[in-house]
Amino acid sequence: MSLSKHTKAELLEMLTSQGIDAKSTMKKAELI
Repeated sequence: MSLSKHTKAELLEMLTSQGIDAKSTMKKAELI
């Protein structure tokens, strides 16, 4: 399933809020 940029942004914010490094989150977003 392809996620929109807005959806990716929301995931990044949610993951970052949980204390996950932004770099690791971005790598995961690229795989999506």
